[in-house]
Amino acid sequence: MGTSKLELAAFGVLDSWRELFNAREFDRLALLYAQHASLHGTSSPLLYESREQIQSYFRGSASVDFLRRDVSILADAVALAVGYYIFRVPEGEQVKEFEARFTFILELGGPRPQILHHHSSLAPL
Repeated sequence: MGTSKLELAAFGVLDSWRELFNAREFDRLALLYAQHASLHGTSSPLLYESREQIQSYFRGSASVDFLRRDVSILADAVALAVGYYIFRVPEGEQVKEFEARFTFILELGGPRPQILHHHSSLAPL
């Protein structure tokens, strides 16, 4: 069975998220989130509950790559994306790596796909 248009749109949001994160274009990254989106980030205990709050969360010089990502279409225009990614954080001359798991809830039916909710947590060892 092939990949549906909605699944392709969901993977496109994830690709854009990774590219903007790695380019440290955090203003543009925040625009991928709906105005009323929420974020439970990997490096903060807070729940960020708007695009503006989410924009304040992203900073630093880490990079990210997806290790695994799966998309399920939940409704006509809503998708669930889950998987694992690896963050690389420069520390002097070395790079610290850590794996985390993620969940994105994506709205795909409006004028542009957007993230409604994003949860990220360190992967258990």
